[in-house]
Amino acid sequence: MGCVDRLLADSDHHPYIPRHRSGVYAPDDSVTREQVMAILYRYAAAQGTVKDSKADAEEYSFSDWAKPYISWARENGILAIGTEISDLTESASRAEIAAYLTRLYQSGIVK
Repeated sequence: MGCVDRLLADSDHHPYIPRHRSGVYAPDDSVTREQVMAILYRYAAAQGTVKDSKADAEEYSFSDWAKPYISWARENGILAIGTEISDLTESASRAEIAAYLTRLYQSGIVK
């Protein structure tokens, strides 16, 4: 059992990373851009720094469930116009995730 498996097995509910519909964690699966935004949103919410957002995110393609996360990321500069691929339902690259994390910390939302 890998370290991620052990970490996730220790808890019935991980606060930032949701389980698949099948009820299991899948740390070896790819993650979509919209899933990354949901994880970052949950992390910021746990820090107590999330405010409701009504930011326009029409330039992106994403699932209905992701709207609050995408709006929040757009408003806080994590998603920057012209720097990302517009389809957020596709897998995120490691470089994209690094850019999102950098913007999250540069925004001052979390420290």
